[in-house]
Amino acid sequence: MPSTLTFRIELLDTEPLVARTFKASPDMSMYQFHFIVQIVMGWHNCHLYQLDVGDLRIREKSIERS
Repeated sequence: MPSTLTFRIELLDTEPLVARTFKASPDMSMYQFHFIVQIVMGWHNCHLYQLDVGDLRIREKSIERS
């Protein structure tokens, strides 16, 4: 497994496009990933979050399959 993974985030429906590319450890949890995204995007962790990875949906304090 690589020592780092490269991620790209693009916000939908923004003009101009808002995008960030960053590297992070493949060993991090989704909880840790959430906080990295907050920092990279300049956000302040003020809202609930949801991450969709394939058929896996991860939300604050819950994990479910769609």
